[in-house]
Amino acid sequence: MPLLILLLVPLGLVVAWLALLPLGLALRYRAGRMRRVLRRWEVRLNVGVLLVAAALALASAGIAQLWLAHALPSLLTGLACGALLAWPGLALTRFERQDYTVRYTPHAGIALALTLLFALRIGYGFWQLWGGAPRPAEGGTLALVAGAPTALVAGLLIGYHLGYQTGLLRRLPRRLPRMRDGDRDRVVG
Repeated sequence: MPLLILLLVPLGLVVAWLALLPLGLALRYRAGRMRRVLRRWEVRLNVGVLLVAAALALASAGIAQLWLAHALPSLLTGLACGALLAWPGLALTRFERQDYTVRYTPHAGIALALTLLFALRIGYGFWQLWGGAPRPAEGGTLALVAGAPTALVAGLLIGYHLGYQTGLLRRLPRRLPRMRDGDRDRVVG
């Protein structure tokens, strides 16, 4: 009986993850096109975290390059393409300057495209695991997780968000008017 429970718990976690995956993707798309307040400290924090993510991805791809021939070039290509995609993303972003804040709304089409690309990569990985797609000749199971398509999509997402956040930092005005004591009641969040 305890052995059966040990087998059913991981299977239940996988089934729950698969069941909640569409909801997570829908919420990711919804958050990706939401109107936001542009705050300098948030953008700087995002840039810092994305730089760490890019460094970790480059280090991982460099290590994976020992077994997988195209991991590092795919990641670098994805980073470059993502950074280039950030320019039209910023151009299509709607900025609104209110009394004491700057608000922005990212373009819904780009948010949808990036979410769908991520979902397609997850689906392709499952298709590979269940034998629908040809397995890479080199690397075995490692090639499914850290192969060229995964590195390309990861690089594209990291590069896009890093370029987008850097562009937001450049669009932020140096100074906004200071709020007077009586104006605090008028400003909403």
